[in-house]
Amino acid sequence: MELETPIHFFKYLFTDDIFLYITQETLKYAVEKRPEKLMIVTSADIEQFVGICLMMSVIQLPSTRDYWSSVLGHPKVNSFMSCNRFEEIKRFLHFNDNSTQIPKGQVGYDPLHKLRPFLVQVRERLLTVPREEYMAVDGQIIPTKSRSTMKQYNPKKPHKWGYKNFVLSGSSGFSYDFELYTGAHVSETVDGNLPNISTSSNVVVRLARTIAHNMDYRLFFDNWYTSLPLLVYLTKQGILPLGTIKANRVPGHKVPVEKELKKKGRGATVEKISTVDNVDISVTTWYDNRVVNLASTYVGSKPDRSETL
Repeated sequence: MELETPIHFFKYLFTDDIFLYITQETLKYAVEKRPEKLMIVTSADIEQFVGICLMMSVIQLPSTRDYWSSVLGHPKVNSFMSCNRFEEIKRFLHFNDNSTQIPKGQVGYDPLHKLRPFLVQVRERLLTVPREEYMAVDGQIIPTKSRSTMKQYNPKKPHKWGYKNFVLSGSSGFSYDFELYTGAHVSETVDGNLPNISTSSNVVVRLARTIAHNMDYRLFFDNWYTSLPLLVYLTKQGILPLGTIKANRVPGHKVPVEKELKKKGRGATVEKISTVDNVDISVTTWYDNRVVNLASTYVGSKPDRSETL
């Protein structure tokens, strides 16, 4: 709550230790690639480089060198670092030791090896931020024009091409945890103590690991993730779940005919409650512009249901 300005948030998430680590890996890579001419770079240089990249993303010019142009150049860039210096840091910027990477196709191969230590450190900082009562798991697209086997296409997102990122966010929009999608093996749980429910439900299971148990945190997700075993698991962990659900994921549940609900008007609901593995689950069919199915173990069609549980 003490963080007020963008620079405060930036400094909190990107610590001096992170910049020191990037500096060390950059120097190591520079020596490997150009041993005849040693590179001199400090943590302050790396921090300035990142700041310049952020400025370039806000004030966009046709090419990188235009920021040092006498006509188009911007003082927020060219007054802090020369063009040659910027390009030298960009050439050798590194986040991990290449010699530790497991070859593709072998067990343990990590497509994000080049960024893994950096991502781990940033995630560790995010996990220190106090959580909100209401949180949700969903996917987002980080837009990119780069060529990468990890780049995904999602026509439903504002930015259709980019890296897929699963995020645990609060009602304020702040992200508390994340998991970059690296391929089909993401469905595998990374902890042997976690259940293997399904490809989509496992995403919620992993991101919910860091939510405190039995503290009445509410967790929401859409029908791509929702399944009855997931609702049961979260409930037994002391996390209160609610999600839209596909009718075919509720065995024996017959969705009310849309025509019948339409006659009753918008807001018409039909609720059915069943017990799965000693956990009561409410499946509420609600008519909005179309039929929507909601499943939860802590709330149903009536607001006072949550007060009795």
